[in-house]
Amino acid sequence: MTMKQLDSVTTTFQKATSLSTSTERTDSGAGTALTTAQQKRSVEKLLEINNPTEVDNKLVTSLESITGYKVIELTNTRYGSHGAEFYTRGFDITVNTIDDAYKAIRAVECSLATMSPDTIKDQLALLATLVVKPSGETPEDHELRINSLAYQLMEYPADIVVFAIKKVSETCRFWPSYAEFHQHIEWRVKKRKMLLNTLTKKLVDLTA
Repeated sequence: MTMKQLDSVTTTFQKATSLSTSTERTDSGAGTALTTAQQKRSVEKLLEINNPTEVDNKLVTSLESITGYKVIELTNTRYGSHGAEFYTRGFDITVNTIDDAYKAIRAVECSLATMSPDTIKDQLALLATLVVKPSGETPEDHELRINSLAYQLMEYPADIVVFAIKKVSETCRFWPSYAEFHQHIEWRVKKRKMLLNTLTKKLVDLTA
């Protein structure tokens, strides 16, 4: 089914969704995985922006343009030793049509585009030159460590992975564990997954 064209495609993720003139649909109600071209273009845009916070802001703007409604972030307040902390518990998104739901889902999927393992390995190899490697580590050990980390990181959005590697390079003197990368990743990717879950539920409601 061919999607209707937006009057003005002005944001990063709307451009990403326009790489294909149509989106195939599955029985589960979700769109198909990104095509190779969409995946490549999405990763390029994520790395071009090179700032997860800016990516999130552009994504929300894109969703608001697609749906015609403001995306409302639902937050809770948690009080701790450092005072009040605000955290996202979900999103309220209004979607009126199935086509808009698919477009919005595709925009979020583009923001979740991942890098290839080889590209991540290149990033980690550069990191290895900036930190102290484990004493007595053989080239085989080093390769195994790089491969293992790349395998773990390949499931996360490209911009967030690059951001995490940069943060680790700035804060770790010694070769880091996976946990030291993950602490810079989990809370950032959670918001995008919340958006995707909310939109998927909206789509299910519209197609019921």
